[in-house]
Amino acid sequence: MTIDTKNAAGALVVPVEATRDAASPMVHLRDARSGQERDQPVVLGATTEDGVEVLNGVQPGDVLVIR
Repeated sequence: MTIDTKNAAGALVVPVEATRDAASPMVHLRDARSGQERDQPVVLGATTEDGVEVLNGVQPGDVLVIR
C-alpha cells in the first residue's frame, strides 16, 4: 500500500475553529488599523487535526478573530 502525502512548506495554516461555513468557507478578520471586523471568503486546502491550510483569501499578518 502506498499513501501519498503532501508537504506544503510555507503553507498558511489557521486553527480549524477559525473557519466557518463549510459550503462557502470564511474566516473573520479584524483590520489592524481601524479595528473593523469583516467576514472574508477563503479557499481551503488540506485539513489536519491541528489546522486547515488556506490557499487563498488571507495573507500572513492578517488578524483572525476566533469566536
